[in-house]
Amino acid sequence: MIIFYHGSDGYRLHQAVKNLAEQYKEKYAQGLSASRIDAADSDDLATLENSLKLNSLFNEVSLLIVSNALVSSAVSEHTAKILEKQGAHDRKDQVIVLVGDEDFPKTKHKSFAKLI
Repeated sequence: MIIFYHGSDGYRLHQAVKNLAEQYKEKYAQGLSASRIDAADSDDLATLENSLKLNSLFNEVSLLIVSNALVSSAVSEHTAKILEKQGAHDRKDQVIVLVGDEDFPKTKHKSFAKLI
């Protein structure tokens, strides 16, 4: 599952993401793996791809919070390709939260808009 948060109000945006993470921690108290990834860092995008390839042996849910998803069109396009390639929409054991600290012009982020 993919959840997308974006907007120019950074405080409320980060509060919403924090509340969502807390809800998942309460819901899956025994089996939740949570991690934060910065999409602006190319090493972290490789980590994202590797995290999406992994399958849990213990039926735990993986929560991946990807920040800076809209920092540039190149980053958003690369992130969208990784998510499409790994079939992120079809996975029930992984929740990917994409966070963009700015407005979302669909014309600037074409394949990302298609994915969402």
